[in-house]
Amino acid sequence: MTLWVIIIVNKAPSGLLEATNIEFILDSAGNTIEEAIEGLIGLTIHYITSAMEKGRGYDEFIDKVNSLAMEEYWREYRNIEFSLARKRKDLSHDIANKINAAIKNMLAEEIKQQIIDVATGVAKIIISNVNIQVSTLEAAA
Repeated sequence: MTLWVIIIVNKAPSGLLEATNIEFILDSAGNTIEEAIEGLIGLTIHYITSAMEKGRGYDEFIDKVNSLAMEEYWREYRNIEFSLARKRKDLSHDIANKINAAIKNMLAEEIKQQIIDVATGVAKIIISNVNIQVSTLEAAA
């Protein structure tokens, strides 16, 4: 099973930041984004473990997914994704851009190493030829 955890963080009227797991209808609050998300991750892990060990397992997850309780959050999430997609900054573009950058960096390093290897080989050949020519000149003298 692959689990996508979509989290939306918003600022509550109290000033606290709220992180919401829109898949499992879970909320956590904190003074910082990191604190709110950290609390939500712990809550999500606890929920999944409890559902699998003591609850109804997958049936419970299916009931949550089929619930319309988080439809407003899902609508907001889709609006955010489409707005970002228009600028090519949505999650899928972001992942693709990071993968492409990593590949380019790896290729650049590979090409750089190949150039160094070829240059080293050429330098050795040149040095070898110079030594041969020097040896030949010394023998002729």
